[in-house]
Amino acid sequence: MAIASTYHASDGAAYEIFLGRWTKELARHLLDFAEFAPDGRLLDVGTGTGSLARAMAMRWPSRRITGLDISEPYVAYARTQIKAAQLEYQIGDAASLQFGDGAFAGVTAQLVLNFVPNANAALREMCRVTRRGGKVAAAVWDFRGGLVYQRLFWDTAAGIDPRAADARDRLFGGALALPDGLLKLFADAVSPTLSVVR
Repeated sequence: MAIASTYHASDGAAYEIFLGRWTKELARHLLDFAEFAPDGRLLDVGTGTGSLARAMAMRWPSRRITGLDISEPYVAYARTQIKAAQLEYQIGDAASLQFGDGAFAGVTAQLVLNFVPNANAALREMCRVTRRGGKVAAAVWDFRGGLVYQRLFWDTAAGIDPRAADARDRLFGGALALPDGLLKLFADAVSPTLSVVR
C-alpha cells in the first residue's frame, strides 16, 4: 500500500553520500542523551537509510530494534547494510504507527520531524507506542542557526524551481525551525502525566 508523503526520497545511496555522514555522527549522541532502559524493544521512526537503527543494534546486540520509514528506497537501502538478527526495517507512516500501545521501551526520531506533514500526530503516536516509564527522544535540523550549507542549497534550488522555494519556506519558516520548536512540540503533544527533558 502506498503511503502519501510530501517528502521525495528516491535513492538511499545518494542520501548516504549527502547526509548519511551527519546521521551516523549524531546517532551515538542521541542515544547517549536518550538514556534508554537496558531492556525492551526500540523503535527508530523515520529511520531513513538506517544510521540510528544500526547504532542501536551495535550498542544493544540482544535487543529487538525496528527502523521504520515512509520511503521504500531508503528502507531497501537500509536492508542492504549490516545484517543483525534483532534488526528489522519496515515501511510505515510516522503519524499512523502500526504497533500496539506500549510496545517499545524507547522510540527515536532523528532529523525527520521537520519533514513530517503532521509532526504533532507523529509525536503522539510515538508516545502511544512507548511503554509506561519508557522514553521518546528526537532531534531536528537547526535550519535557522547552523545549517549554512542547507540554506545555500535551498536558496539555489529555489532560484531554479519555484517548487523548491515552497519547500525551502516550509523548512525554514516552520514551527520546528524556531529555537524552541521541538520543545514546544513535545509540550503540546505529550500528556500532562509525562515529563519533557530538554
